[in-house]
Amino acid sequence: ATPSPKGDAGTMAAVKAAYNEVENAIASIDDVKIANVNSDKQIIIAGGKKGISEAQKQLSTQGLTVIPLPVSAAFHTEYVAHAQQPFARFLDSQQFNKPQIPVYANSTAEPYPPKLNEVKNLLKNQILQPVYFKQQIENIHANGGRIFVEFGPKGVLTNLVKTVLAGK
Repeated sequence: ATPSPKGDAGTMAAVKAAYNEVENAIASIDDVKIANVNSDKQIIIAGGKKGISEAQKQLSTQGLTVIPLPVSAAFHTEYVAHAQQPFARFLDSQQFNKPQIPVYANSTAEPYPPKLNEVKNLLKNQILQPVYFKQQIENIHANGGRIFVEFGPKGVLTNLVKTVLAGK
């Protein structure tokens, strides 16, 4: 979908810190929110470029490592709302079947519900919601999941799973 004419698609940054530490540090910064909770040691923030720049300075001043991410937009925020609506319309045109095995939603860290309209609603709004990767992996593990397979050119998620499940 074509972005809205805001002029700023937003951006994201990784912060090497715990959730509460990042949440407290960005609370007073306009237009910045937590987009991903990847592990106890990695939080992704997203928002307008000005807000993320301010957050980077503030977090760095507090001694935290902040890594700007090479992204085209502030994903998991209202900055991608322009894509959510066409995506929702597309989902409405698709036939869904009841999941045969538990499939976990990244916006709730829980299995998708058995009712298909609830599955569609979760998927429609997932684009705009934070990703709770850490909790998702912990919940899958708590429910018996032991094998995690990453598809992609790097081992970013594999390393996050190792961090989340350290000692388990």
